Amino acid sequence: MIRRVSILVAFWFVAFTFVLVKPAWAYIDPATTTYLIQIAAAVVITLGVSLSIFLYRFKMIMTNIRVKAHSFRERMKDKGAMVPEEDIVVSFEDGEQEALSAGIIDYPIPAREYYPALALPSLAVAGSDALEADAILLDSTATDPSTASKKPNWLRRLGRWFWRDERRFKQRLLPAALMAGGLAMTFFIFGMLDSVIMNETKMSFSVGEVIGSVLLVGLVFFVVLSLLLAALRGRVFDIVICFALALLICTYLQSTFLNSSIGQLMGNPLWWDYLGVSSVIINMIVWIAIFVLVFILGLFRKAKIKRFFKGFSLFMPSLIIAVQLIALFSILPPPNTWNNNQSSGAQLILTEKNLYKVASGHNIIVFCLDTLDSDYISSVARSDPSFNTKFDGFTRFTNVVSQFNSTFPSVICYMSGAPYRTDITSAQWTNLAYEHGSFAADIHDEGYSVDLFMERPYMYLNGESFEGIADNLEYTYFEFDVFKTFSQLTRLSSLKNAPLALKFAFWLSTDTFSGAEGATVVGGERPYWVDDQRFYERLVSEGLELVDEPGHFIYYHFNGPHSPWTLDAHEQYVEEGTSPTEQAKGSFFMLNEYFQQMRELGIYKDATIIIMGDHPAATGKTHLDYPMLVGLLVKPAGSDGVPVQINNAPIELYDLAPTCIEAAGGDTSQWGKTFFEYALDEYRERNYYRRIYTEGGRKHFLLHYLITGDANQWSSWDLIEEIYQPTKNWF
Repeated sequence: MIRRVSILVAFWFVAFTFVLVKPAWAYIDPATTTYLIQIAAAVVITLGVSLSIFLYRFKMIMTNIRVKAHSFRERMKDKGAMVPEEDIVVSFEDGEQEALSAGIIDYPIPAREYYPALALPSLAVAGSDALEADAILLDSTATDPSTASKKPNWLRRLGRWFWRDERRFKQRLLPAALMAGGLAMTFFIFGMLDSVIMNETKMSFSVGEVIGSVLLVGLVFFVVLSLLLAALRGRVFDIVICFALALLICTYLQSTFLNSSIGQLMGNPLWWDYLGVSSVIINMIVWIAIFVLVFILGLFRKAKIKRFFKGFSLFMPSLIIAVQLIALFSILPPPNTWNNNQSSGAQLILTEKNLYKVASGHNIIVFCLDTLDSDYISSVARSDPSFNTKFDGFTRFTNVVSQFNSTFPSVICYMSGAPYRTDITSAQWTNLAYEHGSFAADIHDEGYSVDLFMERPYMYLNGESFEGIADNLEYTYFEFDVFKTFSQLTRLSSLKNAPLALKFAFWLSTDTFSGAEGATVVGGERPYWVDDQRFYERLVSEGLELVDEPGHFIYYHFNGPHSPWTLDAHEQYVEEGTSPTEQAKGSFFMLNEYFQQMRELGIYKDATIIIMGDHPAATGKTHLDYPMLVGLLVKPAGSDGVPVQINNAPIELYDLAPTCIEAAGGDTSQWGKTFFEYALDEYRERNYYRRIYTEGGRKHFLLHYLITGDANQWSSWDLIEEIYQPTKNWF
């Protein structure tokens, strides 16, 4: 028989290992890797713990049988012996010690709770609920005048009801430590490190710079919270443990599974209408249901439910900690790469040097207002009757499309002329794009000085891309700001863990970790970081600096009407917030001040000035159902004293390069036609790529629209393909 079984086992082992198994080739989306690892780890751990619980329960049953047998024998020995009731003193510890001395159990346990046979039936008080005994004692002492005069009876009873606890500090420490550990892991250690590791290219600091402080703060939080929770007693302890457990479960589920309606941060404030009111309500119901269920189980006094909840309150935080630890170790990069993105030290970067410098000769100035939608210009023009006279000499193009619906890769595309690639990472493509070239280099070759005021990482990565081109490229010395970065990571972690209804309270700008938030300048020129209000205030106080040069090319990238909307029509900060149109008015107010100073210097008429957006308004995460156009105003050299003209020629932002190069007197043959060289009725095919993400941000696509007519007409837009982009290449 044994031989036959051995042969069968060997046969099926060989069959499953070498014969019946076929190779399966699959691609696992890296964005889902963390979640898949956590789910797999949870299943394995759950099965293991379930087996352990079964064996433990079996051991408890057998031990309880031995306890009952021992109790029966002891009662048989003492049968007939009469002991005055007042001489019997039995406590909870006596039952435990009796079981230990008899060899029935080999470790201290809550004997009365798990083994009722240890409680002598002759003592009704010892075998009844302790709280009822307290009530009896309080009722008996209430008649004592000296006692009653000290405190009201109900206050003492309420205090004892809340605070009395038979559990020792050590017994409360274990659940307290597990709760504190789960919260520390979810909010600090895993919550923060996962964000840094998975968004490394968007951060201005490295994993190595933050991992030490994150682990330290997580450890301190764990120790302090553990001791604070364990110091509580009785029902106060039970209530706080219930709250901590419910919060832990909800935040873990929220960060792992319930943030699907958010996707990636695109700059839009996370108000209820953006997230979907129905989604917010359903999400809130889930949170409330979990809290109610946990509190019902945790405060129910029935013995079986108490035992179940005690095990559940130990198992659940242990499971969450184990799952997140496994996931963290699976995504943690090798230690030798932790400082690849280090923010401290010397960096070659585009700075604020020459920020207000203009040439006495010909100036070519590009003002890029982030998210300048064509509709925003229309709104500003309708609300300001003097708009046409303020921007005299300009031509407004009303049929303009950008290549993309986001700053990356739109800016890099029109600066370099390189087509976007989805098969490589964002960092690889950015470097390749600028190796392909930059129209600023062609302008520099015409004898113009060049200043590029752009911000990393959405517009460039390495300062080396502009060596020999940009005059404001300088070495800047940084010192990593631990406290500033950690405060922002705390906010980001809270944003991930908060319910949808409270996301808006922890909202972060998309530029939070890419600019001044991560490091402090300790030497050299200050890097250029987008700050419209600061730029305007310095423009007013310091003014433009006129330099004796034949030609100067400047590219400014401003926040414009991009969220957060905190500036009013006079470029002043408003704490309660404004609107995209109001902030757009502020941007034009700032530009009008710039133009007024140019007029005073006598250089406005001869300047070539371009006001543009890098992409239209950021809306939604799905397919388009209406046209999306970007704003564009152009003043060619020599134009002045005429109201704003309207031009509906088919334009796209790639036309910026030849327009600027022609203004500098360069050769535009390899770049194409300028803004003004397209006829109003000219047939032109234009491409628009809408970057979207689905399934909680884990699936990324480029929706490729072909525009064959007037972009203002939705009938001219055709969706011709959906391009899937691996998440590791998404930015």
